[in-house]
Amino acid sequence: MAKASLVIAEDMNGIRCSLEDGFGMRGYDVHAFPDGKQALNYLLAPTTPPQFLITDLGMPILDGYGLLNGIANLYSIPTIIYSSDDPDLAKIAYSGKIIVCPKTKFGTVDLLESVVCQELGLEKFVFPPCT
Repeated sequence: MAKASLVIAEDMNGIRCSLEDGFGMRGYDVHAFPDGKQALNYLLAPTTPPQFLITDLGMPILDGYGLLNGIANLYSIPTIIYSSDDPDLAKIAYSGKIIVCPKTKFGTVDLLESVVCQELGLEKFVFPPCT
């Protein structure tokens, strides 16, 4: 059974794949999309809503602000804004809980998982020691 379900919206392939693989290896059910429109379409489908959303703000087709506007009246999913863009507009557009994590080059999955675990009351994944 998965630890928690996450939706990730990130247009940069390397970052999206790193987050998808990193969370997947840690036991999360991950659905990752390259733009806000695909993520929004998934979130609007009649499925069980994810427990967490991680989104970039500056994406093509539909940006993170549009994604948050699109779900504002439907869900109140805790959301991590993982972006170098200004998150203040997103806070206005979305009434759910927003946590801002600026993009960093190192320890990204570890940092974001710490936030997810803290918010959902989960135990953080610990890699077994090398022998």
